[in-house]
Amino acid sequence: MIFRCGSSALLLNPMDISRKIAQATSIQNASGPVPIPESSTAKPKKAKRISKLTQDFHTATGHLDEAGLAKLAASFQEWAATVPSRESKSTRDHRERIEADWEAFLQIFYPQVTEESVWTFDVVKQGAIEFLRFKVVATSPLPGKSVLKARTLEGWFHSFVTSIAKNTRDPVSKELRGMVLLAHDGLYHKLKDAVIYLIQERALDRKLNPKQYFGRSHLQAMFSYMLKSSKVNGRVAVLQQIFRILCSFYMTSRPSTLGVPEAKWRELGYYPKLRDVRIFRLGLYLYKIEVHWEHFKGKRNTATADEQVFILDSVKLGHNLLFDPTLYLVLFLFCRKAFGEKYPTLDALLSDDSAELSIDESKLDDPLFLELKFGGKEFVTPEAPATAASASHTFGDWAQKAGLPRAGMSAIRRDAGNNYGLQLSFEIAQDLMNHAPSDSHSVYRKSYSRNTANYAVVGIRLGEEAGPGEAYPGQVLHRQESRMDLKDPVIDALLYQLSSTKLEEDKAAKEARMEAINKDPEMISLLAECDEVSDKYESCFSKGTAAYERNLANVHLMYEIGSGNKKQGTEKKRAYGDLFFLSGRKEEALQIMHQLEKIYKRMRSLHQRLERKMHQEEFRQRTLTLQNKSVAGTTTERAAALLQSRALAPEVIDALKRGALS
Repeated sequence: MIFRCGSSALLLNPMDISRKIAQATSIQNASGPVPIPESSTAKPKKAKRISKLTQDFHTATGHLDEAGLAKLAASFQEWAATVPSRESKSTRDHRERIEADWEAFLQIFYPQVTEESVWTFDVVKQGAIEFLRFKVVATSPLPGKSVLKARTLEGWFHSFVTSIAKNTRDPVSKELRGMVLLAHDGLYHKLKDAVIYLIQERALDRKLNPKQYFGRSHLQAMFSYMLKSSKVNGRVAVLQQIFRILCSFYMTSRPSTLGVPEAKWRELGYYPKLRDVRIFRLGLYLYKIEVHWEHFKGKRNTATADEQVFILDSVKLGHNLLFDPTLYLVLFLFCRKAFGEKYPTLDALLSDDSAELSIDESKLDDPLFLELKFGGKEFVTPEAPATAASASHTFGDWAQKAGLPRAGMSAIRRDAGNNYGLQLSFEIAQDLMNHAPSDSHSVYRKSYSRNTANYAVVGIRLGEEAGPGEAYPGQVLHRQESRMDLKDPVIDALLYQLSSTKLEEDKAAKEARMEAINKDPEMISLLAECDEVSDKYESCFSKGTAAYERNLANVHLMYEIGSGNKKQGTEKKRAYGDLFFLSGRKEEALQIMHQLEKIYKRMRSLHQRLERKMHQEEFRQRTLTLQNKSVAGTTTERAAALLQSRALAPEVIDALKRGALS
């Protein structure tokens, strides 16, 4: 520990500090409080300060009487007892899982250990090392893997060590003894030895997962697919998602910066809001956006927020129009009515000559990114801030739909960081990626630098401007593309999209999913329940019900026809007879209809859950295939696909013809 006094530094060993605290405590217990020397000039200053703060407190609380002060003191004590831990949810979840696993281990191998003795000194000392082997034996590898990852075991080790330190007690005095057991008795190093031995003995996988890099050509394939698939519906949600993806592409933003990582941050309002973006107009279709981030991974539980400010420019070259972050944001905010009623039409917005497009004041604290429903084309209602998990999940879904391997948004961030390091410098790349700067650089960044606003990230990322590490604009990008294009999965994706068998494969996969869903035991049970209740429902009507297939829409239609609110089709009436309620059965039919609505809702939810699971497995298998198999096609076919991946996107051609994005 370092205590700084002027230019000098005093180094104290933590054990020395503990010893001095213990000595001071023993002196105090023996002879009362230790007197603290105080200068004569300090006494009146202190008395004045005490008097002022006392007066301020009484003014702030309304000069409470003795009973009121006692009640306030009790509330202070209650508040102090409820101060939550700063531990993150993910860390807490990992620790709680390892603690539950420890108890399971003891129940199997040491059944004589009582619940009260689970974390006593001798029990932990005896079973801790065996527990690590138990975890390895009891845990199955991930799908597609033959062995566990060594890093998984190492993660268990760290969580277990933390739990030992927090929970281990002396069985008699109940004092915490975890650190004594780990350090003094050497359990920490014994556990570490066991980790390395298990890795070698069980031949655990010591390699990192293959790193994926998503650059311009990958995003072009994705954006083209996303815009095509949203022509009928879901365009506003797609505009949000493309802008959010571009935030990682240009600003290397993590999902946890773009969304809420856990519920408590949503309650505190720690997420991007509309007030965090400003839009300046330079001319027709030309904008400059200022983006202000202040909620970063690991920096939410600090007194001072870590901040980044970026300035995103409009693209300069026509072939980059698909990657223009300013147009996506302007269109997205217009569709969300973030400007209020100021612009009745898009033309009115685009022709507004104001220097800044001001967001409606009543909407400034609305989330910048909204949470999406499953499928990624609709927002949840009521509106809620997007979660960090959904940012990565929806990105992975769109990547797979475009024929690319499934990846998280870290694939974009990784590609951006790699290129920024070569284009700008590794130190600047670290600054852009919000990695902890060196001590010398941190003072400059916090106190003097304009921060990340110094860098023209749009121009540099697209090769429109040269970085300090380039002789001409786009030098690094062209070099990287030429080095990596031989095995780039985007080429395999394009070849797959052009494949003559793709439609047949997609149709066969859809039929296989439906067959599997209908054979699911839970679905079979729901279908039987639905048939039984449908029989009861139809018994409330005349024989005309035979004209209608069993589905929720027809359940409602039959009720409306029976009530006289809708007319029965002539052909169905002629073929099956009139549809009407039997005498006195209308109220019964209404109750059964509500029952059927609940059953169909459960069936729909189960169908979506099963289909989502099957889709994920199909996409996982395709991702593994793209990663592990030999590259597809001939040299000629891959060269043609490579040219296509770099060609001007059709959406850009359409936009240039019309003068705006389609």
